[in-house]
Formats: sequence, C-alpha cells, structure tokens
Amino acid sequence: MKPIIILAIWLAVNCSGFAESVLVVKTELTEYGMFTEGTLTPSLLKRFKTCMEPSTEPTPEPRLIQQTDQIPAKLKTIFGISYVIHGAPFHAPFDIRIRLTHPKITNPKTAETSSVVEYTVNTAIGERNYDAFKFDDSWEIALGKWTFQIFQGEQLLMQKTFEIKPET
Repeated sequence: MKPIIILAIWLAVNCSGFAESVLVVKTELTEYGMFTEGTLTPSLLKRFKTCMEPSTEPTPEPRLIQQTDQIPAKLKTIFGISYVIHGAPFHAPFDIRIRLTHPKITNPKTAETSSVVEYTVNTAIGERNYDAFKFDDSWEIALGKWTFQIFQGEQLLMQKTFEIKPET
C-alpha cells in the first residue's frame, strides 16, 4: 500500500507543474555536534564572510569529534550537522535552502550585524550533506541557541538546535 501512495503523491506533485522534479520522503539527521577542523565543504562560515559560492573542489569528508548539542564557546570550534535527504528519483539534483539562526553578532571591522545566515545550495536525493559553523573570530561567539534549518522551497525538512555555552 505504501508504494502506491508514494507513487500517487509523486505523480500529483510532478504533474502539477508547481514543484521541483523530486519527491522528498524524509530527511535523516546522520550526525551532529563538533567536527574536525578545516574539512567542511561547503563551508557556512566561508559563505557568511565572503558571500561567495562554496568551493566545489573535493576535500576529505568531515569527521565527527563528539556528538553533542552543547557546544563550548571556544575559538576554532566547528559545529554542525550531517544529513541525507531521501526520496525519488535517486540521485536527482535539486535546490535546498539552509538557514542558520543565532544570537545577534556584530563584525567589529564592518559594523555589520547578523542573526540569520541563509543561502541556497544544490544537492541530490540520497547525497550526504554537511552544514557547519566555525568560530574563527571572538566576535562570532555568541552564547545561546543556534539553529540549522533545511528547507525545500517553503517546506521545512529538518532542524537541529545547538546551545553555545561558556567554556568550562
């Protein structure tokens, strides 16, 4: 019965002309917490600071150091999520929107203030994705809740919240 329902939904979505050519069935959070330094691509921090497209050069996969949602407020800390979007057709490319909400931070050099970082990336059904933030500068460290959200169009596919706490 499930395959028939999924097929009916897929046909309705794809024949309507209003949706992308993929059917998202579920989004699986595969890892979250603190990751190794210098290996995350695409880098949320790079996009935030330079507003440039992420690097498309291959890099080693990030390695989870510790699964946790309690993150120390410490320079060079990288925290984030790894996830897979399941659906049909397998390996079909489509766009997702990443939003990171956080307490207000202000760049002292530019006086630019931010509490939301948002960008669009291309992914594929079944592909492993990574999104993270790195505290490169002390002004970026803000205690409180930091939430990663993944959207397809206006539909929220998943979210994960981290609590940035004083270093102990």
